[in-house]
Amino acid sequence: MEKSSGPRGYSPSLARSVRDVDEFVRFAASDSQVGLEEVVVIAQSVGAVLVATWVHDYAPAIRGLVLASPAFKVKLYVPLARPALTLWHRLRGLFFINSYVKGRYLTHDRQRVASFNNDPLITRAIAVNILLDLYKTSERIIRDAAAITLPTQLLISGDDYVVHRQPQIDFYQRLRSPLKELHLLPGFYHDTLGEENRAQAFEKMQSFISRLYANKSQKI
Repeated sequence: MEKSSGPRGYSPSLARSVRDVDEFVRFAASDSQVGLEEVVVIAQSVGAVLVATWVHDYAPAIRGLVLASPAFKVKLYVPLARPALTLWHRLRGLFFINSYVKGRYLTHDRQRVASFNNDPLITRAIAVNILLDLYKTSERIIRDAAAITLPTQLLISGDDYVVHRQPQIDFYQRLRSPLKELHLLPGFYHDTLGEENRAQAFEKMQSFISRLYANKSQKI
């Protein structure tokens, strides 16, 4: 796999990253010789926010989506951190913020923790424009989640030290999909799909996705 050009942890905007999602999913569908209507997208954390935004803004005709611990509101443990970052960004321009997150806060799986801590391709810093845009975009998507009518499954980690739970619930409650599921996974840290007991999450995903494909002729 090739590395992208440009600074790690940076994108010109969250909208550009959402467009990347659109281009990637369409490429993957074309490369697999299937239509978008056969595609179910699974995404976690910031990726889940990008996919939710993509579904909202682009209205792709996919079969459904699974969102695991979407990072609609990252926990910033410094008081007034967001206003301070906004002001500093205006004064200074682009800069990067180092993440406090360690592998042990993400999962109970020791191998996953070691992998996270030692993987050179995992970027610890995030560009300030992306972090601020993540908050702004998340608020917009939650506020207008009723525009999303695709079948949606939401998996929430019960002991998530990285993101807040209430925005996830608000998003789910406002979804206008006739087929939607929410599952709270007790004891799970933020890395829902990489947790020690991730089989629980995968069983729920498998059941949901099987329902979506149970009748291929059915328009969802």
